[in-house]
Amino acid sequence: MSDQEAIKILLVDDDVMAMNILSLALKTRGFDVTTCTGGAECLKQLNEGYEPNLIILDVRMPEPDGITTLGIIRESWNIQELPVILLTAVEEAEMTVMGFKGGANDFINKPVDVEELISRISLCL
Repeated sequence: MSDQEAIKILLVDDDVMAMNILSLALKTRGFDVTTCTGGAECLKQLNEGYEPNLIILDVRMPEPDGITTLGIIRESWNIQELPVILLTAVEEAEMTVMGFKGGANDFINKPVDVEELISRISLCL
């Protein structure tokens, strides 16, 4: 990837307001952000050939939820090929463990600290 090429992020969250705020924050820092409001839309984007460098995926969404969506993603892309950072509004140890067992690269709690997220994105890439 050249220095001129923006990092492509697929941001998936059913909370449209939170997604739009986070998307704007990432775009103002130079990321190329595509948004989806659910797991089905995310999987459709990937199946239609969209190739993000990283996915930020909310855990708690209507069917399929983030953990299920992550499992489907991992059937086609391994943890190095397509990093996934999971988002959740609640801090639950069990959810974190499920996410990492399911193939998440990292986990971050809402409300998201954008600078922390950017650091985590850098570590994943």
